[in-house]
Amino acid sequence: MVPLSIAEALPVDPALATVGGCASPVLRPVPVRGVMPQPAMNSPAAVSAVRVLRKNVSCPACGKTGLRATSLKRHLRTHSGDRPYKCDLCHNTFTRSDTRNWHFQRCSVRHGNPTGASHAPHP
Repeated sequence: MVPLSIAEALPVDPALATVGGCASPVLRPVPVRGVMPQPAMNSPAAVSAVRVLRKNVSCPACGKTGLRATSLKRHLRTHSGDRPYKCDLCHNTFTRSDTRNWHFQRCSVRHGNPTGASHAPHP
């Protein structure tokens, strides 16, 4: 059996596409069931990369297990006392930006801004 070239294996209607006005066919990806082909995410390398990202780690300070690498940084703030997020109105500090934002909306109402919008001057 003689291997076919790509042009022989994939019949293309020359009327569908041309290059620079010439009649040479252009091969384009065809969606299967309406979905364009994507890079292989189920390849062994891609699967192991995802597993590394999802790997559980443990806290070196207290030994708590089951933490993702991204949540370990947040968890370590409980040991260090680091509170990097500050309310601009009352100067309370928080370990997480989402809790600061939640607080800020309520603090704004208490300070006379019923919409909870920022009191910071706009440039």
